[in-house]
Amino acid sequence: MKINRVFYDKKTKEYSIEIDDGNFIKVIEDTLVKCDLRKNKEISEEDLEKILFEDNKYRSINLSLKYLRKLRSEFEMRSYLRDKEIDSDTIDITIEYLKEFNYINDKNYAESFSRDKLYINKYGPEKIKIYLLQKGISKNLISEALNKLDENLIRENLITEGKRKVLSLEDDKKLYEKTIRFLLNKGYSYDMIKSSLEEVGL
Repeated sequence: MKINRVFYDKKTKEYSIEIDDGNFIKVIEDTLVKCDLRKNKEISEEDLEKILFEDNKYRSINLSLKYLRKLRSEFEMRSYLRDKEIDSDTIDITIEYLKEFNYINDKNYAESFSRDKLYINKYGPEKIKIYLLQKGISKNLISEALNKLDENLIRENLITEGKRKVLSLEDDKKLYEKTIRFLLNKGYSYDMIKSSLEEVGL
């Protein structure tokens, strides 16, 4: 087989490759360059399969890199690529690529996520743990990440959030119950809440 012509589609931002048997294939620029696709180049059926394989791979990698504008877990990335109808073998190759260049790293993700939720959202460890489990992070990595959190800051956050809730409820007859429930929902353990009742103002 021989490539008759190569032309660029501005709408799809893809390259159309016309083969002399009358068929067309569409590839992205990465594939065009990598496979050296040009007019009059001879290609075999095996070459064609390799071209399509490479194109799937590069499309998957490009999608994943766009999705990585914010930190993602491996589970999130796999789910995203499945939703984009990328086949499982190509997803595996993409994940390997992302791990090799440290674009995804569940250990770093767990630690960064935990710090952000502690400092910004003032979540307690239990709520952080639930979120990380939902994002497919292993229990071991979650434990490691939570163990690195500043225990003094966790307690300070609990007291700050507790005082804020108490002030917002003022003379509510169920102030005690509502404050305890609020702090539990924020992810603080009952034992930690109980030991901080006086400082919270209950």
